[in-house]
Amino acid sequence: MQTTLLGLAIAIILALVSALVAPLVVDWNHYRSTFEEEASRLTRLAVRVNGPIEARILPSPRIRLGEVEVGERGREPRLRAGVVDLEVGLGPLLRGRVQATELRLVAPQIDLGIDRAGTIDWPAASPAFAPDTLAISRLEVEDGRVTLSDAGSGARGVV
Repeated sequence: MQTTLLGLAIAIILALVSALVAPLVVDWNHYRSTFEEEASRLTRLAVRVNGPIEARILPSPRIRLGEVEVGERGREPRLRAGVVDLEVGLGPLLRGRVQATELRLVAPQIDLGIDRAGTIDWPAASPAFAPDTLAISRLEVEDGRVTLSDAGSGARGVV
């Protein structure tokens, strides 16, 4: 009985050490296309990650993407960010829900337009995207800029 418990304890310790060390050894940049494809599939927009990618599993899953661009295919990106840093809750993730405990955008630049009909010119979200499965507890925007262009008047404003 004692050797069984000792074996179980050793197995748990090895699993935890592997979860801590593995993300440090893995070169996440090799999975760039996977990150881009999944984000593009969910948003129905072209997502490109031009900078470094970092990830960790414990104590909570976190991914950091550098130089991210999001936009419609064949057009200039509508959103650019120097860094997208996302930390998700492990429990909700295991239940199929993405609950961001923290989303940090560094130097985001968002280009919004108003078309001649007066509606915001922004692509619709993908039908595959279910907003009720996504929650963000804390959003931090650092050094951001929003550019608003009006097609009717030709006016342009930056905030």
